[in-house]
Order: sequence, then C-alpha cells, then structure tokens
Amino acid sequence: MSSYESLYEKGKFPRTKQLLNRIAVAAKNSWSHNVLSAKPAWWGRMAMSNRAGGGGGILLKKIPGGYQVFHPNKGKYNYMKVIENGRGRYDMRPTLLGGSRARMGPHGPYVVVPITKNENGTPVSPSHNEINSVLIKTGTYKEPNAHGQVVTRNRYKYRQDPGMTGNGNVFAREQVYKNGTVQRSFVKFVVVNQFSKDFFQPAIPAQKVFSGVKEDVKRALKSKQLKRAVAEDTKDLIRELLRYKKYSNSE
Repeated sequence: MSSYESLYEKGKFPRTKQLLNRIAVAAKNSWSHNVLSAKPAWWGRMAMSNRAGGGGGILLKKIPGGYQVFHPNKGKYNYMKVIENGRGRYDMRPTLLGGSRARMGPHGPYVVVPITKNENGTPVSPSHNEINSVLIKTGTYKEPNAHGQVVTRNRYKYRQDPGMTGNGNVFAREQVYKNGTVQRSFVKFVVVNQFSKDFFQPAIPAQKVFSGVKEDVKRALKSKQLKRAVAEDTKDLIRELLRYKKYSNSE
C-alpha cells in the first residue's frame, strides 16, 4: 500500500474521498442506465440480473485509495461484452441441434422448440391462434437422444376443451396452484432441423455502454474540482504534521 493509500485509509483525505465517492456513484448509475437502455433489451436485463445465469449488474466497492466500479460477469455468457462490442447475426441451429434435447429423424437431428410469439410478434394465444388442445404432463421416460446419450423426456396426454380444434401446433398449458386456481399459458411447438431458415438471431450493434462512462470518469479524475480537493487535503495534512513536529520539539 502506498503512502497516499495508507493516509487515505486513515481518513486524511476527506474532501478527496467524498468527491471520489460521488464520481464512483455517478459512474455506476450511468453505466447501469446505459445497459438497461441497450437494444435488444433482453441482453441488458440479463447483464444486470442477479438471478442464476445473470451477469450480476454493476457493483461499487471500496479499494485502497478510492473506489472500483465493475461488472462481475457472474454468468457463463458475457452479455455485457456483446452489448459493448456488438455481435454478428447468430445461427442458433448448431446450438439447438447439438443439445441434449435433439432427436434423430430420417433427415438428421431435429429438436422441438416451444415459442410464445408468432412470426408477426403477437403473443401465442386464442386471440391469434387456433388452439389444438390442453397439454397435460403425465410422467417421464428415458430414451437415447440424437447423440446417443440417454435423456429423460416428458410424457403427455391431451384434453380437448370446447373451442379447441384438435389441429395445429399450438397448445394450452395449465399451472394448478394449491388454492385450486388454474392459470393457462399458450405455446407453439416448432420443429428445427439443419434446413430451418428462421432460427437466426439478428446482428446486435456495438453500443459502447461502458466506453462512454470510462471517458467521463477520466475527465472527472482530471477535473479542477478533484485537484483542488487533493490540494486542500494535502495542505491540511501538512499543517497537521507541522503542528505535530512543533509539539514534539517543545517537549
């Protein structure tokens, strides 16, 4: 620890400490705002999320001589890096077909993907879709997947309620709560294979959510206000040392 850091930790630079705290808090707030304003919004929410798989948000902690504002990147995927630097169009097929849910068909691996939005962006629902039936889980079974691994899959039965057609790939799912309340959601099942054309995520532009904040912090650290705070704290420290020296000599 340097002499400055040691004196700082002892409270000898109060004006400097207060101003550094203000700069750090402003940087944290600005960075957080930029991330949550990024597009697509899901990436920003994931970068800021403290749940499993999330990036952990923007954190502020004390360090010797000041403060550190940082992103912990707690998840397996670096959402913050994608928002900052951008990413080209992403083909989801290799990931989906290489996963444990993939099955083997006559034309190679395929996977059944549940989606909750239609191609035009509207939610999958009775208002926009023909509902086949209610999908009810009855148990599980094991079978080899497309890669020869034995996996557990769900077994279902179907219930056709009034207004349901028994046709198509859109189903209702029900969540039954302890108080007897039943909540329905609707899902469309789509088969994805190596020939599917619609499973690409669009390119994400670089949004430099951190670079701008970094430049703001650099300017703040070179500001006259901070230099004045350091100078005034240093003067007080020198006066204190002189008083101590004068007192010691008088003894």
